[in-house]
Amino acid sequence: MKRFCFFLFACFSCATGNLLGQMEFPPSQRELNGYLLAEDAKPISEGFDSLIKEQKYNDGWIDRAYSLDTAQSAYMVFGFSDSSDDCLSIQITGKAGTAMHPFLGLRLGDSRARVNEVLGPPSQVRHLRNSRMEFLQYTNRNYSVELDSLGNLWSIRILGYDGFPNAPSDSLPNLETILPALQSGDPDIILEALAPDVELIVGDSVFTFAGSPLEVVEDPNSRLSQLLYSGKTCLASLDETLIQSAKLDSLSIQNNRLVPMFKFPASSPVKDIVFDVHAGKWRIWEAHLAH
Repeated sequence: MKRFCFFLFACFSCATGNLLGQMEFPPSQRELNGYLLAEDAKPISEGFDSLIKEQKYNDGWIDRAYSLDTAQSAYMVFGFSDSSDDCLSIQITGKAGTAMHPFLGLRLGDSRARVNEVLGPPSQVRHLRNSRMEFLQYTNRNYSVELDSLGNLWSIRILGYDGFPNAPSDSLPNLETILPALQSGDPDIILEALAPDVELIVGDSVFTFAGSPLEVVEDPNSRLSQLLYSGKTCLASLDETLIQSAKLDSLSIQNNRLVPMFKFPASSPVKDIVFDVHAGKWRIWEAHLAH
């Protein structure tokens, strides 16, 4: 597994094996503290005051660390593979009291008992060299956690797409299940419908995420939210009749392309919507809206 701790690289392992067989645990996650896997480097950087460290490795991997709260020794690290601008890992580290969006209900500082209650027993435990910290991994899930010397949650990381479906369950996006999510009013549900590099286009203006995608969606006054769900003419304003009248652009799925486009009638506030696959699901990647 690639790097977990940004400043502690060497560790030795003490495998615990598969402790409880095939119990149900929270699946792999694509979001951590409001940021999404595959978000571009530039939008990520706009969510922080400054870059505190960048570490480059011989295999092309790059870690970029940003401070969250110096009083809580809290920071976030974003990993990029082979000089790609698409984030492949996200890590949050810090003391109890660090302001964060809960991860599956967990916050930094939670007890070992609470971690085990939520995530189940780890499939592997590693004791980090030169420290009393423990690194916990979970089979077929893309997240791992680190406990401090007192057994409290010190760090959480998501890495890659292990545990996600290889392909969506539907061969094409189902507009009647995806678009109503934008009407839910729940930022987490709305974010699930969106690709990490979603672009909403009005005339010559392009709107996308800057900083934390979750914070952008949580703010009903952000321009992106106005175009998604809070404005009078937004994606969420599409009624059942318009959704059912959308037509698939046959050219968009030729030559095994995976970016199907649906076009709407001239009377619609939305001209078209393009979908892409991210983390095993169809998600909104691009849309053109009327002025």
